[in-house]
Amino acid sequence: MKISLSTVWQVDVRSRWPLPWSRRLRPFLLIFVGTLALCSSPPGAFAESGAAADSELWGLIPGNDMPPPTAKAGPLTDKEKETIHAWIESGARSPEDESAPTSPQATPNDSVAKVSGQKELSFLARLVRWIGKFHVLVVHFPIALFLEAVFAELLSMWRKERTPSSIVRFCVLLGAAGAVSAAGLGWLHAAFSAAGPRQILFLHRWLGTSAAVWSFGTVILSECDARARHRSKTFRIVLFLGAGLIGLAAHFGGTLVFGQDYFKW
Repeated sequence: MKISLSTVWQVDVRSRWPLPWSRRLRPFLLIFVGTLALCSSPPGAFAESGAAADSELWGLIPGNDMPPPTAKAGPLTDKEKETIHAWIESGARSPEDESAPTSPQATPNDSVAKVSGQKELSFLARLVRWIGKFHVLVVHFPIALFLEAVFAELLSMWRKERTPSSIVRFCVLLGAAGAVSAAGLGWLHAAFSAAGPRQILFLHRWLGTSAAVWSFGTVILSECDARARHRSKTFRIVLFLGAGLIGLAAHFGGTLVFGQDYFKW
């Protein structure tokens, strides 16, 4: 919606407010109406239509009516008046508008394409990139399952049970499958994503890969104890260390997404 200052100010303020302070109210009302008009008009609209020179706001500047004579800052200088006139003619552009890019911002996919020297990814590359995005979904399973295995094993220790728990065996087996899958998908996802500091990405990548390999060894020990029908101390140590390794890798993964100051007090 466009607003013409000349049309708006055809209604005399003094006829509405015949009080002595109506003269002081007029500049502030003009500033409000002028700001509304400039914001509702496209850049350069005043310069193209010539409405700026015919408006009441334009005429107040040389007449020393803005700011009013009672203002503490005093009247505008000639240089300040010329600056305001030039600003209105240009469409009252803000510094943010002048510095804003005219072209659409580049997406991370465009950046990857520029780095790889390709204008557009091939079908196979887009398929691999899409499959890698499932890393953020699969990664939750080994975290939850190995924590559940730790709690179940601690309960067995508290009960002084030497027979391997079927719950621990199930959680370790399924958690290891999720850890290996999450590690593989993570490598695919990192190939098409540059989010986060490189050092944090390095730690998350290799800790996650080490946790996947460690979880595979935990499965072997779990199956050996299940066949022997006796829980070994070696399995418990490997299980607790593996769960801690997975938790550490998950911590750096969360840091990549939410930043290093997420838990800052």
